[in-house]
Amino acid sequence: MRSRKRSTYTVILGLAILALLADRFLLGYGQARRAEAGGATVPTKPHVRPEPGSGDSQGPEPRGPGPTSRAADRLRALARRERIDMNDVSDAFAVGRSWLAEKPPAAPAVPAEESAASAFRNAHQFIGILTDELGSSAIVGDVCLRVGDVLDGFVLVSIGDRVVVFARGKTRVELGLSKGN
Repeated sequence: MRSRKRSTYTVILGLAILALLADRFLLGYGQARRAEAGGATVPTKPHVRPEPGSGDSQGPEPRGPGPTSRAADRLRALARRERIDMNDVSDAFAVGRSWLAEKPPAAPAVPAEESAASAFRNAHQFIGILTDELGSSAIVGDVCLRVGDVLDGFVLVSIGDRVVVFARGKTRVELGLSKGN
């Protein structure tokens, strides 16, 4: 038991060291390079969005080498090439109108009770009837029910020879025995 606990701690320590190395050498690569070059690791110029109509539609200056600034440079170049005025862009992640499909006409509304009855009918199968000294019980799926019991919001109101009737409000659902039963 003691060796298992020790090996668990060893694995956790190894994962922590791997995470530290990944943070230092993979994720912090750009800032470490700037520090080596004598540059500041924190931008000295605050990120300010240009005022509309100021003529500077390209945004703030790049902060230095790194994957983020290279991507930003590419986006600026694309905006210049495509002649996109960045002051007119309200949401960079919005889907263009040409990508949206025409909405199909709405299907005729089915009353909620009718669809609930249909869903109940599709979800449950009437298996059979049990009779004992207390009366009859209906087997619906894997549940044994007596008159007055509730199943998915529907109350069992009657048990016939080959059919059971459930009701919820004014909606009635009949489940019949299949021909094999």
